[in-house]
Amino acid sequence: MQQGTIVALHIARVKGTPSDPVDAATVISAQGLEGDRSCSADNTRQVLVMDRETLDHFELKPGQIKENITTSGLDLSQAKAGEVFFIGDSVTMEVVGECQPCG
Repeated sequence: MQQGTIVALHIARVKGTPSDPVDAATVISAQGLEGDRSCSADNTRQVLVMDRETLDHFELKPGQIKENITTSGLDLSQAKAGEVFFIGDSVTMEVVGECQPCG
C-alpha cells in the first residue's frame, strides 16, 4: 500500500467545461466527490487521481487532464485494479482500473 499527499483538488461540475479548483472536497463513500458530475454509485469513473510527478514529466498543470485529485509521492504508473492506497490521513481509495482521457 502506498501513501501520498494531496497537492490539488478539482471538481468537474459540468461536462465539457473546465474543472474548478477547490480548497476542500467531501468524499461520499462508494460514489465520489460531492458536487462532481461523476459522483454516482453507478459510475465506474467516480474519481480520477493523477500524480504530480507524471504531470510534471509531461509539463502539465494540476487539473489540466481533468483529474479530481492531484497527489505527490504516490506512483500511479504501476497501479493495478484492486490496489488500495491512502491519500493523507483520512482517504482510502481502491484502484478499479485505467480510464481513457475525457474528450
